[in-house]
Amino acid sequence: MTTEIQNMIAKLKALEAMHGCPACGNEGWEPQGYLVSLPAVVADRVNPLAGMPCVALLCKHCGYVALHATELLAQR
Repeated sequence: MTTEIQNMIAKLKALEAMHGCPACGNEGWEPQGYLVSLPAVVADRVNPLAGMPCVALLCKHCGYVALHATELLAQR
């Protein structure tokens, strides 16, 4: 896991944003070791290079995926 992702996870913990899974209520989250990007639509076409980078957390019980925007977290 990169230092950038570790910093984002630390910010999520400080913001108390890693509570129970909305799908099953489990408290255990597994951060992904890489950033994911939500693709953006630019000029009526999907352009993954213009997407929104996110930190992904997976519920350890049911696999629910929670995405947190890295640009906003970087400002915190």
